[in-house]
Amino acid sequence: MSAAALPKIGDFDIQHLGNTAWALAVLHLHNQPLCESIAASAIPIMVNGTAQDLASTAWAFAVLRVHNEPLMEAISSSALRKLHQFGSREISNTVWSFAKLL
Repeated sequence: MSAAALPKIGDFDIQHLGNTAWALAVLHLHNQPLCESIAASAIPIMVNGTAQDLASTAWAFAVLRVHNEPLMEAISSSALRKLHQFGSREISNTVWSFAKLL
């Protein structure tokens, strides 16, 4: 499945990228090439993400223990601009994710 997803990742929107990362984390499938591709595709469009998209993407990378500094910077920057949209769940998941990757 991961190999089939790689060529299509560039066509995903931020929600689909986050959902894919989330699914990998839930299944404990650490696929470095796929994670790198998700991160590279997500960074330029992270500004389009909802609070849930940002939090779930951060959570997935933390669970997978994939520290991608450019991705985390993109999530952080977008989250700061959209903080008023974050509920308690999104805030706690995002903060936990960043702490986990320290």
